[in-house]
Amino acid sequence: MKIIALVCLLSVIGVPGLAQVPANAEPVPWGKGWECSRGFYDSGRSCRAVVLPEHAVLDFTGHRWVCDDGFLRRGQRCVVLSDATDLEIRRMLIAESLAAYSGSCPCPYFTDRAGRSCGRRSAYSRPGGYSPLCYPTDVSVEQVQEVREKNKP
Repeated sequence: MKIIALVCLLSVIGVPGLAQVPANAEPVPWGKGWECSRGFYDSGRSCRAVVLPEHAVLDFTGHRWVCDDGFLRRGQRCVVLSDATDLEIRRMLIAESLAAYSGSCPCPYFTDRAGRSCGRRSAYSRPGGYSPLCYPTDVSVEQVQEVREKNKP
């Protein structure tokens, strides 16, 4: 009887780990709390549905969306690459380049795992080896044109 009263008291006063699991969420097996179901994102104390625009799919986490191939994100929608601005294409190529880098310091403006600025220790700043695209000026006019040619309607 004392145990039941204690559990009831703890759940009323809000002890971490005994929190209510909101709709569209499951308790996490590796600790306290909960995680939103696939197709929903954490909005604080609840899970909201991910709204997929046309030409988008859920990403690998299931909590965000990405545009289909041949499209890029512009705000809350996906636009066909042939309608993208040069700057949007440059940013897309930079994002792809950074995603291909496995280390923690691809560009000078990143921070390492210890929270220090990468600066001159970045792959971008070191001669030889992998040289990621970090700035829009790193992407040539020819690279932008190649994307446009490849994605003509």
